[in-house]
Amino acid sequence: MLRDIGTDAQRAAQIIRRLRVLFKKEHSERQPVDMSEVIKEVLGLLRKELERRRVELEISLAPGTPRVLGDIVQLQQVVLNVLVNAGEAMTDDQAPRRLRIDMAAREAGVLVLTIEDSGRGVASSELEHIFDRFVTSKPEGLGMGLSISRSIIEAHGGRMWATRNPERGLTVHVEVPCLEV
Repeated sequence: MLRDIGTDAQRAAQIIRRLRVLFKKEHSERQPVDMSEVIKEVLGLLRKELERRRVELEISLAPGTPRVLGDIVQLQQVVLNVLVNAGEAMTDDQAPRRLRIDMAAREAGVLVLTIEDSGRGVASSELEHIFDRFVTSKPEGLGMGLSISRSIIEAHGGRMWATRNPERGLTVHVEVPCLEV
């Protein structure tokens, strides 16, 4: 247990260090990153919480997707922020709780990640503002997670946005340049 606490503390310190680099516009540590592994690692951290919330998880990661040239800790933070938000949005006991993660290289040089939840969603007029700083729908939220995530993705040459699902919930879309195979 102490080893886990130490590992978590080191990870938190890495995140803070790399976020400082991001916001100071300094050069971050870029290396080829397997986004499938990033997603699996983050899901490993969140699996118990998703089980506790009774979230049905569906994952579709295309095999052999090209790697992304990026900062692995920052990219982990993006996936973590989006998945935590999705899990927290699914609080209605009456509705099914589904989380779908899909990743594939859909066009040359672009890796596409979509994370779809069956949560409460947001009004169309609020959709773009969820990426603004200090905008949150959670009483204890700071409103920084999606703003930081979008900044990280843009610093990696990509883009991030959200769409409303036809029935309920949101889908967060992330596109990042990837290395050619």
